Amino acid sequence: MAFSRRHLILTLFALCGSGLRPLAAQAPTEPPPSFRLLSLGNAEPLRYDLDRKNTRIVNLTTTTYSRPQPLPANHQLQFYRLGESTVPNQPPPRLPVAEISIPHDAPMPVVVILIPGGLPGRPLPILSNGETAEFSALILDDSETAAPRDHLRIISFSQRPAAVKLGEQGVQLAPFETQSIPYPTGSRTALQVATLYHQAWAPVISSMQMLAADTRITLLLSDAPPGPSGTPPADLRLRKVVEVL
Repeated sequence: MAFSRRHLILTLFALCGSGLRPLAAQAPTEPPPSFRLLSLGNAEPLRYDLDRKNTRIVNLTTTTYSRPQPLPANHQLQFYRLGESTVPNQPPPRLPVAEISIPHDAPMPVVVILIPGGLPGRPLPILSNGETAEFSALILDDSETAAPRDHLRIISFSQRPAAVKLGEQGVQLAPFETQSIPYPTGSRTALQVATLYHQAWAPVISSMQMLAADTRITLLLSDAPPGPSGTPPADLRLRKVVEVL
C-alpha cells in the first residue's frame, strides 16, 4: 500500500511539474500595416479594394482622420467612386480618383492626405487608365516618434513662406515644409499664423487655443484660391485636426 501511495505522489508531482515548465518566449507580433485618410476637399465616402473579394468603404471628413484601414498586401491603393450604371443588370462603373503606392518599408501606421486639384505648381498624377487623377496624395509617418503627443505638427501646402507662433515658441516654414512645436498642456495659449505677402508678413489668424494633455494637433496650411484677377490673396486656409491619444 505504501508503494502505491508513493507511486501516486511521484506521478502527481510529475504531472504538476510538467505544467510548471517555463513557456518559450514569444516575440511580440507587429500590428498589420494600416493607414488613416484625410481629405482637404469635400467629406464623402471613397472605396478601395483590399483584395479581390473585399471592398472597403472609407467615410471621409474634413476635420478628422478616418478610422484605421488595412493596407492591401501589395501596398497599392486605388480610391474610386461608383458611377451610375447605364447598362441594365450591370454593376455601376468604377470612377478612379487617386492611386497611391505606400512603400513597404514605410513606418506604420501612416496618414494619407488627399489634396483636390493637386499641389500648387505640381501636375496631378496620371492614373493607370490614362486619365488625370482628381487628388494628389501626401503620405505621413503617423507614429508617435514622428508626431509626438502634446505637439503641434504644422504642414504647409502653401507656395509662400508661412510663420506659426504658439505661445512663446514660433517657427517659419518654407513652401511644402513640415515642422513641429511642443505645447504646454492644460492652458489657453495664443496661436498666431502669418504668411509672407509682398515682402511683408500678413496676419492670417490670432486666436486662443485650449491645449489638453495627451493630445496632438495637426495644422494644415494651404493657399486660398485666387481672386477674380487671378492674384492669390494674402490669406491661407487652415485645417486643424485634434487627436486624443
